[in-house]
Amino acid sequence: MKKLVFALVAGAALVLTGCAAGPTVIPAESLSTAQTPGASAPASETPTATEDAATPSESASASDQAKFGDTAKFDSGVTITISKGVAFKPSTYAMSLGGKITGKPMLYTVTVKNGGTEPLTGMSVTTTATSGTAEAPAIIDTEKKATGISTATILPGKTLVYKVAFDTANPKDVTIDVSPDYISHVYFSN
Repeated sequence: MKKLVFALVAGAALVLTGCAAGPTVIPAESLSTAQTPGASAPASETPTATEDAATPSESASASDQAKFGDTAKFDSGVTITISKGVAFKPSTYAMSLGGKITGKPMLYTVTVKNGGTEPLTGMSVTTTATSGTAEAPAIIDTEKKATGISTATILPGKTLVYKVAFDTANPKDVTIDVSPDYISHVYFSN
């Protein structure tokens, strides 16, 4: 009986920790290689119908660290990009999940593309943030369209764009933890 329990626990641990390599971070610079009009790209750089232009190059590192503007590609086929933050003035009815807004509010755009084969619920995409040495509470500001989370379902091949905002202690030292499934994480930072 003890061997069976151990085997079940060990199997569950392998499933929960994921046997795959984890997400791949695609630096923003590699996504913005512009071609001059009329110039043709070498055959190895031309995306095909089955290849996405945002496919990581062989030099892209498999890591859980990303810079704002980079794109993280998860094993499920989901890609997530978080823009560089912009300072904003919250509207009158904005609410911080940490109470009163006391820091420097920053607004970010989250882009989620479902490259998988199953629908993805927007609520499974989570974001939390830290700034300096503290948690950066989320700000909900419907006037600025900063909802913090989406309840929409993202069908395979579709993209969803929404905004998140955080009350930061130091806008130059922000890390946003994003996950498409509560298990895999990528940490976007300045």
